[in-house]
Amino acid sequence: MNITDFKIRNFEKIGKSHSVSKKGMVATSHPIASNAGLSVLNDGGNAVDAALVMSIVLCMAEPHMTGIGGDCFALITKDGSTKNLRAINASGYAGKKYKSSKVLTDKGINEMASNMPHSVTIPGAVSGWESLHKSYGKKSWKEIFQIALSYIDEGVLVNERVSLDWIRNEKKLSEDPDTKSIFLKNDKSFNFKQLFKNERLIETLKLISEEGSRGFYNGFVAKDLCEKLNSLGGMQTLDDFSNYEAEWIEPIEYNYKGYKIHECPPNGQGIAVFLILSMLKKFDLNKTSKFEFYHLFCEVVKLSYSLRDNFLSDPKFYNSSYLNWFDEQLIEKCIKKIDLEKSRKFDKSDFPEHSDTVYLTARDEDGMTVSFINSLFDAFGSGITGSKSGVLLHCRGKSFNLKKGHPNELMGLKR
Repeated sequence: MNITDFKIRNFEKIGKSHSVSKKGMVATSHPIASNAGLSVLNDGGNAVDAALVMSIVLCMAEPHMTGIGGDCFALITKDGSTKNLRAINASGYAGKKYKSSKVLTDKGINEMASNMPHSVTIPGAVSGWESLHKSYGKKSWKEIFQIALSYIDEGVLVNERVSLDWIRNEKKLSEDPDTKSIFLKNDKSFNFKQLFKNERLIETLKLISEEGSRGFYNGFVAKDLCEKLNSLGGMQTLDDFSNYEAEWIEPIEYNYKGYKIHECPPNGQGIAVFLILSMLKKFDLNKTSKFEFYHLFCEVVKLSYSLRDNFLSDPKFYNSSYLNWFDEQLIEKCIKKIDLEKSRKFDKSDFPEHSDTVYLTARDEDGMTVSFINSLFDAFGSGITGSKSGVLLHCRGKSFNLKKGHPNELMGLKR
């Protein structure tokens, strides 16, 4: 595509101009991370090197959103072509001792909550980083960490948006003494322009830079996290940690009016995007007003999420092809539920609300492109922090269902 194929925007209206670059581009939610990623590209690193550096920096710059105590998913193409697109699933599984939902319901627990140890699945991020680096990294593993640490080892000034999220979670951060000692200052959240530094986490990152993922899953970090979770009633074991490995998987794709959209397959939620598009495809959007489009879009999203809530699961445990979700009869049945005059009410979803993650992307001059998510699932994840490692743990396991026989029922080693 030539630059002349793009329409120059109307500068008399509010909007954004195209960003262009000769050698590469990055995008993150924080300027420090973006700056670090660009420095990697300018110094001869590739897109994966940049993505990893940016993700490490964000562990300190946006600690409520991401960290090594969380999970990651990524899509990558080596040359910009989607013909060789690959995906990595570095989301964690439940501990082996969580044999079924009965393990918790027998204890009187009928709902997963973010602040319980049972919602902490084995964090997959570090294994995912290492798998990406082994397959595509150009700079050495140690150098990547050295670059990232040079941006965060003296701490990071809290920006306005981060400070807003921080103050909203003061109560959550006060519940665990280790979390409180790191993430609160004089029992209060860190404010705009204050310096935040998680010294224990920095030491843990230095250890991982020397030992690789072994330093996280087979050593002092795993022991620290296991002991902490077990002290709170969690059933995770050292074997759960040491046996964990991120997985390379085949991406899924959907053709929407000539555009190919790519996502990670279930257990990821990307398939919901395909459901939304498959329903929108049935309408002539050129004939809808702006108001009608928003209404239609909201109704389609509700229907798609309803299907997600009832069927999305770890495919290793639930023998149902995601392709069945796109059966024409099922889509038509959903479409018939849409009333263009009023909003449809649904039963309350038993899938938990969550809105906190980081997305980042990088592309280098050779066309290598990475689409990358690293998440704690909730603001400050579970609110549970390792006593010695400074690792704040995520809570993706709160997505499990405790209804016996549900496709997404909690089970050992299930994602």
